[in-house]
Amino acid sequence: MIISFCNQKGGVGKTTLTVLVALALTEVNRKVAIWDRDPQGSARLSLEGSAVVTYPETADITIIDTPPNLSDEFRDSVKRADKVVLVASPYPVDLWATKTTAEEIRKARGNKGKPMILFNRVRKGTAFGDQDLAAIANQVGLPNYKSTISLREAYAQAHVVGWRALSAAQREEVFSAALEIVT
Repeated sequence: MIISFCNQKGGVGKTTLTVLVALALTEVNRKVAIWDRDPQGSARLSLEGSAVVTYPETADITIIDTPPNLSDEFRDSVKRADKVVLVASPYPVDLWATKTTAEEIRKARGNKGKPMILFNRVRKGTAFGDQDLAAIANQVGLPNYKSTISLREAYAQAHVVGWRALSAAQREEVFSAALEIVT
């Protein structure tokens, strides 16, 4: 299975989710490879020395971290994917870019599977965090995953420390999203 995490907008958490989902799936004995197509190479650097495999041909699941633009690499990444995860936060500026990205994904994929939105950096108890996310996703023209990822500093720390940076509740939140994506 190939999964692409994408959005043309930088800073929505594509790389962080690539790393977290890879670590979560590795914890349940899946062989996961990363194809880091973001020029910064942060996913690859974060996972050096981890249990994530180096070569996609030996993996059960390959996760592509796409570049933050609508380049040929971006289009190729979404065409190759079995599942496309459009990473977005529930904030208006991010959603404007997400809508454009969704249109580009539809052009690149044609009828090959429907991409879905994974809302990231959600802060419950706030005006934007408590919105009806399904209604927001509908405005973008795509369905959304039921799972959401909260805004947590520990998720950024996982880039450096790894899976042990997360509490049990934080790991459960990531596991829920990872399982929803792969099933």
